[in-house]
Amino acid sequence: MEFTRDDIRRQFDPGTFGRGEEYARKGRVLGIDLDGDKLYGEVEGSGNSVYEQKIRVTSGKHGIQFKGDCGCPMNCNCKHVVAVLLTMLDRAAPDVPMAAERWLQQLATLQDYLQRAQGPSADDAFRIIYVLVPDRHGKAL
Repeated sequence: MEFTRDDIRRQFDPGTFGRGEEYARKGRVLGIDLDGDKLYGEVEGSGNSVYEQKIRVTSGKHGIQFKGDCGCPMNCNCKHVVAVLLTMLDRAAPDVPMAAERWLQQLATLQDYLQRAQGPSADDAFRIIYVLVPDRHGKAL
């Protein structure tokens, strides 16, 4: 799934694009997950509401198409969808295709999981613990 800023700009009216751009610039996109040709996002809306987006990205005879559903009152292809798309572009490494980026994310997640599953490291394997107790006659040691 590769798209450009111009692809996004062509799909949305200038007002929606501008408001979404502002949301992205202000860091209001709380999370993005990529699953095949779908993007899932969470964006902080006005009044501290959090809206969820499901965006399908397809390529057809008319170029790249976005179908973004959102939990906000606008419901479809709103500024929150634009914010998620723009943030996705900013987060992707410039020379790495989207599929490779996803693979790298999965690899990093697997590495974190394996490190946690291995348990304590060799440095943590042995510890000396001192227990101080009085002797049988009630005197402190």
